[in-house]
Formats: sequence, structure tokens, C-alpha cells
Amino acid sequence: MPRITFLTTIYNKERHLPATLRSIAAQTGVAEAEYIFVDDGSKDRSREVVETITASWPNTTIISQKNQGPSVATNVGLERATGDYVKLVDGDDILLPNATDVLLEALTKTGAKLAFGYNAEFPAEHPPEHLSPVDAPAIRLRPNLLRFLLQRQHFGPSHMLIDRRLFQEVGGCDEAIFTQDYAMLFRLARKTDFAEVDAVVALSPDVVPGRVQTGAQLYHDMNLALQTAVRDGLSRSLNRYAFQRAAGRAWKWATRHGGAGLTSPYFWLYAMSYLPVPLWPDVPHLIGATLPAYHSDPNIRRSFPRLAPPPLADQPA
Repeated sequence: MPRITFLTTIYNKERHLPATLRSIAAQTGVAEAEYIFVDDGSKDRSREVVETITASWPNTTIISQKNQGPSVATNVGLERATGDYVKLVDGDDILLPNATDVLLEALTKTGAKLAFGYNAEFPAEHPPEHLSPVDAPAIRLRPNLLRFLLQRQHFGPSHMLIDRRLFQEVGGCDEAIFTQDYAMLFRLARKTDFAEVDAVVALSPDVVPGRVQTGAQLYHDMNLALQTAVRDGLSRSLNRYAFQRAAGRAWKWATRHGGAGLTSPYFWLYAMSYLPVPLWPDVPHLIGATLPAYHSDPNIRRSFPRLAPPPLADQPA
């Protein structure tokens, strides 16, 4: 059986961690595992909770660092990973009992190097006490993958199982982008097919104060990821589609949250993205012009250089 690395990044998740950790420990079909937790500068008791609950777990490493965001935290953990596959788990999500086994089966059946499923929410005040396993889901290779990633809001880290060597080969997450789970998908999609498991494999609380994968931060970073994907090279039609998606998001955000009207630059960017001829050769620059739509949100986090790691003596649990 392959070895699985469960990699969990944590920032102020004390309240949610017990349920998350129970779900990791309960994963079926995992013969050999290692567990890596990266506490990204939590101000609560997150590290203490992890230390207490995992005290008897084998092959467990807990890393503490100054707050640098999910992308950096994921990469710090990925550098320590030795498993055949990496199972990312957000610090407030709950895996269904056989989620890892189902995703691994999808990889085995299809030959892909990334498998993904889907998510459902639960009331944050009432985490589920009893979890039913995923029941014989349909599995398929996802065609036209780059367009698929452009078309829809992406699936999150807890929904994926990734070949560790490939994940490291593509450089893990893009540390120029604060959130971790969209830009990396484009790089992985250039290297492998994705296997889709047509089922919910993880649950998320409906309300988490301070969650970065929502609101302005999410949409800002999605557009920033599209800018990077276009720079890395897409077809002309996908460049155009990426611009339309980024401009449409920015225009909607500026309208709903800033009262923007037809004189707004974001309306004109959106209109420009539908011109019948490509008058705009520098698509990355145009996508970049959509980013200030989100900068009025005071909570937007920008990227910054990775800080020096803590001493190795402080890292093992």
C-alpha cells in the first residue's frame, strides 16, 4: 500500500481542530501514513491542541512559524513530506471516513496523479458526530482540464489527493499568491490528468471567522492565479476566456461592494474582454488591472518573502 502524507496547515483553528484531527485519524484503507502540521503563527491554542491529540500518533511532525499565509505554510510542509501521495487537509475541514481511500482508488484506476472530489457544509455550531463513508462514487478522467479550471470555482485542498513527487516537481504552491489552492492546479494540469470523484469527500463549517478562502481575498487571488496561468502559456482562446472570467469577477465585486457604475474601469475591462478581435495582446497586464477592485478591503493579504524557518530542533512533535 502507498504511504500517505497528511499535510494540514493551521491558523487559529483551535475550535475546529478536534473534529478535523479525529477525521484524519479515522481514515480507512491507509496502511502507512505520516502526519505533518504547520502552525502558521496561530494566536490561539492551535499548536497545543494538535500536540495533545496527536501525542500517540506515529510519524508526526509539528512545525511552527511566523504567519506567512497558506501558500508558504503548505510549501514548508511539502518540503518535509516523504509519502507517495499528499492529502491536504484544511485545519477546519472534516474528511469522510474513506475519503483518502476513494481518492487513491481513483488515481489507481485512471493513472492520473491528482484526484479530487467535492465539498459540503455543516453548521459550525454543530459538527457532525456520525459520518457516513463515500458510497461507490463514479470516477472519470476530467477532459479539457484547463478550461474546466477556468469555468468554475475550484475545489479546495481537502478535496484532493496529489502525487507527492509531481507536487514537489511543479514547486508546490505559488508563494506570490497568499491562498494556496488555485494557481497550483494550473501547473499540475499541465503535467497530468485529474481524476474526478463524483461525490462529497470533505465537509467544511459554514461560518469560520477570518477564513481567507472567501470574499475579496479569494477573488483577488483567483484573478492573480489567472494572471500567472496566462503568463505561463495558454491558448489564445483560453487567454481570452481567462480575461473574461477575471474581468467579470472584478466588475461584479466593484458593483456589489463599491457601487461602481458604467464609468468604472472594471466595467470597461469587462466589456473589452468580449471584443470580437484580440485588440489586447498583453492579457496578463489586463488581468492585473482587475486586482485593485479588491484592494479596498482592508483585510486583503499580499504576498511577501518567506521568512527563515524555525530551528530544526523546534519542529518535530
